[in-house]
Amino acid sequence: MNDANDDLSEPDERPGRPSIALAIRPDQIEHTPEKITWETVTLTNAALPALLRFAAWHLELGATKVSFYLDQDMPDVERFFAPHPRVAVIPCSPEWWASIGRERLPAHQNRQAIAATQAYRSAQSQWLCHIDIDEFLLPDTSIADWLATAPDDMAVLNIAPIEQLAPTEPGDTYHFKMAPRFAGQTGALRESLYPTFGPYLRGGYISHLEGKNFARTGFKALRVGIHSCLFQQKAIANRTRLAGVWLGHAHAPSWESFARHLAFRKTQGSYRPQKSGNIGLAQVLDMLESEGENGLKALFKEVCLAHPDLLAALAAHNMLVTRQMPFDTLIQKHFGVSLEDLA
Repeated sequence: MNDANDDLSEPDERPGRPSIALAIRPDQIEHTPEKITWETVTLTNAALPALLRFAAWHLELGATKVSFYLDQDMPDVERFFAPHPRVAVIPCSPEWWASIGRERLPAHQNRQAIAATQAYRSAQSQWLCHIDIDEFLLPDTSIADWLATAPDDMAVLNIAPIEQLAPTEPGDTYHFKMAPRFAGQTGALRESLYPTFGPYLRGGYISHLEGKNFARTGFKALRVGIHSCLFQQKAIANRTRLAGVWLGHAHAPSWESFARHLAFRKTQGSYRPQKSGNIGLAQVLDMLESEGENGLKALFKEVCLAHPDLLAALAAHNMLVTRQMPFDTLIQKHFGVSLEDLA
């Protein structure tokens, strides 16, 4: 198995796709962390506890605003966040779709891009980050400090993803694994870390390797996608990846979560067969499902679980990121409730 499975190219970087470099105006540039503003946008149908964890974490990091575009009717979410000025809740009702002159498209990926682009056009902050409800920004220092280092000629900053390992015991400590190349390792290390399934997984992940983006606001024709941004249907050439922030992806935080999302992800999400023709996660999942639950659990244990042997091996290759994420404390701080109160 060669390193092609670790290919990090994104849809807007495909050979032959036209690109354009956006001209950055002086008023779009800011290098003083205290003056930098940023916000997030997420299309979601997740329950209130997940929204609270996401919002509390990013407000604590200094987000000016957290925007939730609701992909289904969720009046309880609207009511809860109504008093909170830094959390915007936008129901994507039939009336909302009509107000923007669009039909509600069948694929959730298209709805995500449309919602994110609407948030971009109305953003009051200097930067907008489009991330999912199970993704958490993990800065080395602070997001503002990191954005302050953005080169003046860059319009888009990409964030490399690291995949959360499912905890083996409750607590506020979370472990995230890197793809080998993010730590300067070769793709061959996958087979050592994940001997059964590693050869078939891009970077040893079951989720995406492309990462997500911060887009500098102020470009009327910019369109925000899932892993890329476009301008007048062209790839944005002045885009870079800066060290200093990871995208912590809680894609399979438990066996129960992995099993619950499996059918949807196989048919409509990230587990669909890829166009490359290579044997990958989709084919592995088909084979394992035919063998029953034990096969799927073997995949989860080897690739997704924070067992001591994997943690030690990742740490030995500088591929482990560990963070304290006290969600209960942060939810109490920012919203004055506990998750137990909502049970």
